[in-house]
Amino acid sequence: MHILRCTRVAFLALLAPLSATSRAHTLVGGPFLTDLTPTEVTVSWETKYLSSGRVDVRFPGGTRTFRSDGERRTMHHVRLTELPPDTECRYTVHLDGEALREYPFRTAPLLSRTFRFAAYGDSQERHGGRHGKVADAILTHRPNFVLHSGDYTMRATRSDWASEFFRPASNLLASVPIVAAPGNREAGSLAFRDYFVAPSSPTWRSWRYASLEAFVLDTNEDLLLDSPQHTWLGQALAASKAHWKVVVFHHPLYSSSRHGSDETLRCALMPLFLEHGVDLVMVGHDQCYERTLPIGTGEQPERNALFHVVSGGGGGSIYNVYPKIWTAKSRSSHHYCIVDVTDSKLTITAYNLDGDAFDTATLTKSGNKPRCTDAMAAEAVNFFDSAQQFNRLYLPAVGADHANCVRLRFENPYARDLKGSIAWKLPNKGWSIQPSACDVTVPAGGKAQAVFTVTFDPTVAGPDAHQSPEVLLTAGTRTVAVPAFTRTLRQFASPLLTR
Repeated sequence: MHILRCTRVAFLALLAPLSATSRAHTLVGGPFLTDLTPTEVTVSWETKYLSSGRVDVRFPGGTRTFRSDGERRTMHHVRLTELPPDTECRYTVHLDGEALREYPFRTAPLLSRTFRFAAYGDSQERHGGRHGKVADAILTHRPNFVLHSGDYTMRATRSDWASEFFRPASNLLASVPIVAAPGNREAGSLAFRDYFVAPSSPTWRSWRYASLEAFVLDTNEDLLLDSPQHTWLGQALAASKAHWKVVVFHHPLYSSSRHGSDETLRCALMPLFLEHGVDLVMVGHDQCYERTLPIGTGEQPERNALFHVVSGGGGGSIYNVYPKIWTAKSRSSHHYCIVDVTDSKLTITAYNLDGDAFDTATLTKSGNKPRCTDAMAAEAVNFFDSAQQFNRLYLPAVGADHANCVRLRFENPYARDLKGSIAWKLPNKGWSIQPSACDVTVPAGGKAQAVFTVTFDPTVAGPDAHQSPEVLLTAGTRTVAVPAFTRTLRQFASPLLTR
């Protein structure tokens, strides 16, 4: 009996330290890499229980050890310093003295060279494994870093971060540094700040890699004129010496899908982007793919044009897309983007989950001047986008003796006057619109309106009473036809025709 008791005590004594160690090794997230430079990178991870940690890094010609802060904690950020530039390194995280898996990464180059990065967003997904497939597919392209445009999880809880983001993308995040922008689901999220934002720092920032500078914005915070973030962005873009400038944030300036364009943000941001030579804008929010035609400004928009890309196919439910005048390519599917960068070209390619490329486009630079074809002026895009007003037009008074005054408003935040024209195409005798056509000039940085007198008498419209008038908007060499007064027709013409 004495022998059995001693054996049991010894067995329990062996179990105690193993249990404590295994508890500490329950990873909630990570390891993941951020804030890469030619000689430094941050390795971060989160454990379920308090633990101490260190990182061993080895590279050609040397090894170094870096320790987490002395106190035991759950959230660890370890800055690796004095690394050789543009060099393949390998690191190992140790928790309470026990080594985890070893991972590779590469430091940034000191000088400009060819490189590639990945971009995607809206990876939130509770079931189906789509985010894991996207992350694994991205890793096969061996990008130097990855941009994420927000909405990492459905509810932004720490358990969601573990199951929806860190676990599916574990191999990618452990080897490829991430540049993370907050989405609407991260608004006010303490978890997002803990993972990606230094204490007391704003959620917007810039980051340099070789010839490219990425500007990360927080569209949950004020970005309108004279806001701290807008002021910072203008100063940062003006001071940037990067050959390529990329901006990443969440809410789209141009979108033909469910949420649509944020026109207030567009008026606040696009003049800055075009003034300071931004080349690529990566956003999410609408869970689909949409690339605009190159968008510039003035009579020769190809001279300062940028691509605006909605890439929200990282795992969440997919939305339909209804292409507009600015749409060069769109697709309702899960996907990711790979961007290849040289001194003279920036090429973006979109891939589906099978690894098939379904869109590619290239922006070419000669010196610091972009060159592209089929560019549209941002002023004209705003004019055409005002066509949304026509679908919302409604006539409160209907009949031969009831004339309605209809005002259409236009806004032009750019430094050049916008000139366009409006012409009405009537489907039947029930409609009268005066004037039937007019020219519109919207001054630089200003607003304008077009005023029409409209009468609709369904009793004389005949069998075509259900057909809508069309308004033809023309700017430059492009014309867009948009149906108008559909709300009026649903209320007045349809009942008349069904009697």
